[in-house]
Amino acid sequence: MNKIKVTYYTHESQFNLCSNEKVTQCVMSISGIGDSRVVVSEQWPSGDCPITDSMLPSEVLDCIEERLESYWFSSRREERRAAIAKIRERMLDVDAAWIEDQIADHERKILSLRASLASLREQEQI
Repeated sequence: MNKIKVTYYTHESQFNLCSNEKVTQCVMSISGIGDSRVVVSEQWPSGDCPITDSMLPSEVLDCIEERLESYWFSSRREERRAAIAKIRERMLDVDAAWIEDQIADHERKILSLRASLASLREQEQI
């Protein structure tokens, strides 16, 4: 079985050439749940996008799905629903993989901070 890798981020830009209005796009990319990477995204008016920094992937996916369903018309709705359904089939595994990656990132950060602190203490004793 492939290792699941979850990435999500937001960015603000002007996506509509006919408008000067900026929007925020939330993008979620997941690899390891099938043969190819699954990517889903939606856009919000600038300032209305959920803050996803500490959200579980399932919570981010809920926000993306809710936004998709809020549109009166979406030409890619069925394609996006299929991608969301593919992720939901492995949602527990996706959330667990993200949590494990967060723990590993924090452990690396702790080791780095401990090394920095030890270095400072060594300098203090010189």
